[in-house]
Amino acid sequence: MLVSGVSIYGGFSGSETAISQRDIKVNETILSGFIDCNDDNTICDQRSDVVVVGEDLAPGTIIDGLTITGGNNGQFISNNVNGSNGAGMILRVSSSSEICEPTLQNLTIRGNRNIAGNAGGLYISDAQPIIDNCLFTRNFSVLDGGAIYAVGDANLAITNSTFSFNSANELGGGIAAEVPNLTVENCVFFRNFAEIDGGGGIFNSSATNLTVRNSTFHLNRVDEGDGGAILNWGPAFVVNSIIWRN
Repeated sequence: MLVSGVSIYGGFSGSETAISQRDIKVNETILSGFIDCNDDNTICDQRSDVVVVGEDLAPGTIIDGLTITGGNNGQFISNNVNGSNGAGMILRVSSSSEICEPTLQNLTIRGNRNIAGNAGGLYISDAQPIIDNCLFTRNFSVLDGGAIYAVGDANLAITNSTFSFNSANELGGGIAAEVPNLTVENCVFFRNFAEIDGGGGIFNSSATNLTVRNSTFHLNRVDEGDGGAILNWGPAFVVNSIIWRN
């Protein structure tokens, strides 16, 4: 459980004396849902339903330079106290009077699986995080939002991030959004997949104003629905972006 106002940084070897000296590529810092596993995580006694939960986080809370992996909602734990949505990470508010506005940067959210509900990678409920320079890859949801599912009254902005090989059985292989405003800028969507209802890269609900700038959508697909790159049910503004072979 993340603590409001407490920042977490990864990428250290142990000899640094300043954050600027770390190397997040060389010194991978992993928060894993794998529990009681063998060395290559192929055999596990169980896996955590959700790896990281953040509730009512103040704007100064920074999560930076971590890998979040191995969340598996719905398979091993039948009575999940965090509910059916989210496997890698959950951001939420405890009541309508609270806020949850952390900064997520330089994160890798990969290999999380939700067979109980929405959001394989990151579930956002009435939270308004800043998401910058993050990689979402190989996350899965049995419903909507392979990488991210965002719902509620708060806006969502994502910059300089990559979504690759994420999948959902229904809507939004990369992102499924039911928020007032979704902004995606300088992002790449590559080989994300929505099987039934559509939106291989992004699903944008009728309640959401979608803005896409300077982004690339390539080889995203659906099997039975519409919108290999984007399935848009609401107002959309797409500028200076490449949508190619979806």
